[in-house]
Amino acid sequence: MQPGGIGSYIKKMRKSKGMTQLNVAEGLHVSPQAVSKWERGESLPDIALLPDLAGMLDVSVGEMLNAGAEAVPDIQETLNRLSRFVNAELYAGILRAAREANSARDLAVPFDLLLLLSGRQKDAVAEALLLLRDYELVMEEVFPYMGPVQRRKIVRVIIERRNFPLLVDLAPFMDAHTRLETLLRAVEHGDFSSAESLFPFLTREQKDWFREMCSGIIGS
Repeated sequence: MQPGGIGSYIKKMRKSKGMTQLNVAEGLHVSPQAVSKWERGESLPDIALLPDLAGMLDVSVGEMLNAGAEAVPDIQETLNRLSRFVNAELYAGILRAAREANSARDLAVPFDLLLLLSGRQKDAVAEALLLLRDYELVMEEVFPYMGPVQRRKIVRVIIERRNFPLLVDLAPFMDAHTRLETLLRAVEHGDFSSAESLFPFLTREQKDWFREMCSGIIGS
C-alpha cells in the first residue's frame, strides 16, 4: 500500500467526478488540508473513512487501496468470498453478544473488529449497544471504531439523553461540525460545565464564531 499511488488515484477519481478537495472534505467532515495530504502521498485516510471515501469516488475500497490496479480474478474472487464469509460470521457474533447482554459489563467483544463491518452492520451494532442501560461503559471503546456516519448517529442519541459528560469524552473522535453541534446543545440544555470542556476541541474559526455569538447575546 503506497501512499503516493493511492493519493494519485484519489486525486484522479475526484477530478473525474468533478469534485474539489473541499467537496471531499465536507463530505467526510475532515479538513481540505487532510485531503490535500492524501493526494500528495504525505498521509493516508483514516481506515474508518475508507468506505465513505470509496463511495464518493464510486469505486470499491479494494480498488482504491490498489490505486485502481486490477487484481488477478481468481485470487480476487477467492478473497472476496472469504471476506464476505468472515464478515458475516463476525457481524452475527458481535450483534448477538450486544443483544443478549444484560449489561455492558457482560460484553467480551474485541471492538476493534468493528472496522471490518459495513456501515449498515455498524448501525445495527450501535443501536443494540445504545439499548444497554449502562451503554456508556463501552461507548468510549466502541466509538473510535465506528464510521463517521455512525458516530454522528450515536452522538445525536446521546444528546437526546443529555449525557453531555460522556460526549466530552467522545469529542476527540468527533468531526468538527459534530463537536460544535454538541457544544451548542450542551449550552441549550444548561450544561455549561460540559460546554466549557468541549470548547477547546473547536477549530479556531468555530471558537471565534462562538465568542462573537456570545458577545452579541450579552450585548443585547
